[in-house]
Amino acid sequence: MKQGLTLQEKLRDLRYNSGKKSLEDVSEATGISTTALSTYENDELKDVPHTNIVTLAKYYGVTTDYLLGLTENATAPDADLRSLHIDDKTVDLLKSGSINNRLLCELITHPDFMDFLTDLEIYVDGLAGVQIQSLNAVVDVIRKRLQDNSGSSDNDKDLRLMQTSHIEDDDYFFNILHHDLDDVFKELRAMHKDDSDAAPDNLIADEFNKVLDDLEREYSADEKPNKNLMNLLFYYFTRELKMPRNRLTAGEVSVLEGIFLRSGRYKEQLRQMNKGRRK
Repeated sequence: MKQGLTLQEKLRDLRYNSGKKSLEDVSEATGISTTALSTYENDELKDVPHTNIVTLAKYYGVTTDYLLGLTENATAPDADLRSLHIDDKTVDLLKSGSINNRLLCELITHPDFMDFLTDLEIYVDGLAGVQIQSLNAVVDVIRKRLQDNSGSSDNDKDLRLMQTSHIEDDDYFFNILHHDLDDVFKELRAMHKDDSDAAPDNLIADEFNKVLDDLEREYSADEKPNKNLMNLLFYYFTRELKMPRNRLTAGEVSVLEGIFLRSGRYKEQLRQMNKGRRK
């Protein structure tokens, strides 16, 4: 996950977060054409006219500095550090670039993060520790009285059960703190599943199988293994580069074949295919 949003990502997020508006909605309100708006949200875009930056900032209710990447605060002015009670070490860490400030902001502004922070404060301050130890002491007193009255040994099942009923302060709160963050982490991951640098949902094997299915429809099953493999390489290579295969010249095809033939993986795969064919 990247540290900060690009202009294109900010424009896409602002449009989505302002009621999932369409490009047509924004165009009608701002007077900027849908074609231009679509281009502004394209990752390959380099520049947006200054007048349109101002117009879009006013429309979305953010500052132009935010859109231009001069600040990560969309609406709030730069805050006074003294009022935030942030110490020097924290400021240095946030400025160092060694942590993902964007992800940190999304974490601490998540609605459920307050539950985690409250429970953490209770644990750190030991506010419930005394109560837990008091409950454990009551269990011990009852266990001791029962043992004295019955003459049972320490190995008695009921007495052992009471002994194992002790609540460990650390274990209890670690479980609560973990539970507080489980859903937060899952939601953050879901939010970023479509990011350009996020891991793809589909496995390489799944993608490869799709390619093979396409090849079966396009090429004859009677072709020789080396021809099938070469077709596979051409298909995958040209598809990933969005290169129309039917427009390649004979010379370009020959150059690509020569490159593929030099590949160690091609030679190994061809040996495997020929081995399977002989069987």
